[in-house]
Amino acid sequence: MKNSLISALAALCMIPCVQAAKVVKNYDEAQASLTDDGYILVVYPEDWSKKGKEAGLKYLKSEAVLKAAGNAVIIPVPRHQVSDEKVQAERKALLGKLNLPGCQSFPAFILLDKKGQHYATVDDKFMRKGDDKKAAAELQKAKDDAAAEVQKVKDEAAKAAEEAAKAKAAEEAAKILNALYALQPGESLEGEYSLT
Repeated sequence: MKNSLISALAALCMIPCVQAAKVVKNYDEAQASLTDDGYILVVYPEDWSKKGKEAGLKYLKSEAVLKAAGNAVIIPVPRHQVSDEKVQAERKALLGKLNLPGCQSFPAFILLDKKGQHYATVDDKFMRKGDDKKAAAELQKAKDDAAAEVQKVKDEAAKAAEEAAKAKAAEEAAKILNALYALQPGESLEGEYSLT
């Protein structure tokens, strides 16, 4: 019995944990769960498109969307047709220090890094249809494209650093060669290029 229990627990430990985003109410609540995956704002029409609102709310509950979001913190953001002072105050309380960039259509996914910098948006007419599988695929694509772009920049920076190191090494080698060529018979290198 004891061995069976240990075997079962060991098997459970081998099952990979599935990442799933956490849906929170506002920026303040998001801070407690923030990871390197940052934020995803799910912006949906609050009072002017029933179909758009239903789709946006569906995405907040979709396993496919939550899985594609990784460990991001999701904040639902209702978008009102008229933005009066009350609505602006509510949005400020909801988003805290985050800015809401513009969207072409609603609902939309706004992707922000953990510092709150916007890096991608998923907002197309298909989002209104509530197809959570397609929305999840587009969300994953946006994240993958952004990660590929970051990797490209890192690779270019590493290559530039390597070329700079080679140039520095070549410069040092040239100094040593110049010092060697300047030697007269019976002299030796002294100082930083000394061979002794």
